[in-house]
Amino acid sequence: MHGTTRARPTYRDASNVRARTGISRRRPARGLAALALLAGAGAAVPAMASSAVAAGSPASSSAVLPGPSDGLQVHDRMMPATSPDAVHHDAPTGGGQSWDAATGPVQYGPDVSSWQHPNGAAINWGAVAGSGQAFAIVKATESGYTNPYLGKDIANAHAAGLTVGAYAYARPQYDATAQADAFVQAIGSLPAPSLPPILDLEEAGGLAPGDLIGWTHTFLDRVQGRTGITPMIYSGPWFWSSAMANNTGFSAYPLWEASYTTASAPQRMASWPTYRLWQFTASASIPGIAGGVDQSRFIGTADQLAVSPGAIGVHYGELGGSAGFLGAQQGGEQTAPDGVGRFTQYQYGAIYWTPATGAHEVHGRIWAEWAATGWETGPTGYPVTDEMTTPDGVGRFNHFSKDGSIYWTAATGAHEVHGAIRTAWAAAGWETGRVGYPVTAEYAVPDGRASDFQHGRISWNASSGLTAVTYS
Repeated sequence: MHGTTRARPTYRDASNVRARTGISRRRPARGLAALALLAGAGAAVPAMASSAVAAGSPASSSAVLPGPSDGLQVHDRMMPATSPDAVHHDAPTGGGQSWDAATGPVQYGPDVSSWQHPNGAAINWGAVAGSGQAFAIVKATESGYTNPYLGKDIANAHAAGLTVGAYAYARPQYDATAQADAFVQAIGSLPAPSLPPILDLEEAGGLAPGDLIGWTHTFLDRVQGRTGITPMIYSGPWFWSSAMANNTGFSAYPLWEASYTTASAPQRMASWPTYRLWQFTASASIPGIAGGVDQSRFIGTADQLAVSPGAIGVHYGELGGSAGFLGAQQGGEQTAPDGVGRFTQYQYGAIYWTPATGAHEVHGRIWAEWAATGWETGPTGYPVTDEMTTPDGVGRFNHFSKDGSIYWTAATGAHEVHGAIRTAWAAAGWETGRVGYPVTAEYAVPDGRASDFQHGRISWNASSGLTAVTYS
């Protein structure tokens, strides 16, 4: 199972679940959706990049990126001291306006790189967490360079109870797709909770604003396309106004703003109605970390910080969160054993995601039947719909990716139907046809396969490939 753990399904009576109406029985066409999926590299972090990159995603770029052996000067600090965004100021620069000051709780956390490991010294993440920090963000890549401390810092920060994240320092003079691929390769699947993957954008690499805007979209689209996650952008107001010409086309990405001000809030930036993180200093003193270090604020509660922002978390919220029919979350988001999808389990069900299917819930007796038939590696595949009410108002069903379905009624229980037998059942009118609902899963017969229904049987002949419907 590749380290994946799945609890035995627990369910409420499916008849108590409210019906959803107005949904076609046709398989919906879904695009990529966001998913919280991050990891460390080079240390004992479970489910590394090879299993985190979903099947069907684009092939890796063949472009060669320069690294330190090629003369690349690696930035060990996020915001260069020469940047106007690194200059401390008491008010917005350039006549801009500040965000409204945060009135609710805030959570603090550092970001680190190899700079915080002088002479190979380790960070004491237990001391960092003990000082009241709630999260930690670790540098992952820069062009062809991967931070050698990435894996250990991610693993140890998580073990200390911190929400973790990782960033790629952008070098726009080099290929965007190759840098995105290197970032995805270095990160993988972190144990939840984690922040979305972060693009650290603070130098233009000689590109004009229009070209840099295009480069940024290419990088972000590539990361989202390969992981299913909506990435975060790190930048500062001066850089955004000058190098990005105050472009307003990035509002879909959460903002981590660098603004070293003594004001109660950072300067407003074009594109965003608000910010998610605010890096307010590069010289914080935090127990467990040698020397001064960057520190940021997350605007929100500890519970809000712990919510994964991807497709699974979003869909869970759409379904009512812990107050909905799925109940409370049970553990973190995991990679499915087949290496294709991601899932999170809840008290009474689960939500599964793949790039091809999007995020869908499965719960109750249908969930139990799906588990009994092999989960996503069984004959039905991944869910492609949420559980829905049948047109006759009697039963409930989910459709799955291998042209399979599981149907439930109070009288028949839950049973899967798939392949040629399902096709013949659909042609005969589904549950409103003469044979009614399935009362068994598909099973072997001497000449092929069969499924029993309330009022008959549908069989498939292995030699001829033909199906036959018989009525009782």
